[in-house]
Amino acid sequence: MEQLTQQKADEISRGSARTYDVVTSGRDQASDIPRQFYCPIYKRLFLMQEVMKDPYVAADGFSYERQGIERWLQTGHETSPMTNMKLENKILTPNGTLKLLIKDWYRERSVPHPNP
Repeated sequence: MEQLTQQKADEISRGSARTYDVVTSGRDQASDIPRQFYCPIYKRLFLMQEVMKDPYVAADGFSYERQGIERWLQTGHETSPMTNMKLENKILTPNGTLKLLIKDWYRERSVPHPNP
């Protein structure tokens, strides 16, 4: 197992790993979509499971759909939607890495990305 983990780490560092190899933990039970691709705000509060199109990272280190986290903050919340702890700030940063992983995931399955 340790050798396999090191091999995957080497592939990732060389840029030769496929998206499937990079995102291997936490799959949706109904499909092979990685759970990390869903916005936790939409999933928990709005009961929607939609793959993020514009992921942003908040001060808590979690990624959210931009519109979801913006709405959360605009409605007066000062806490993390995931941990309920007070956010250090309300700065949102685009998560380009996650966005590329999602696009690659769609491409590898020959499925059109809903937001190319």
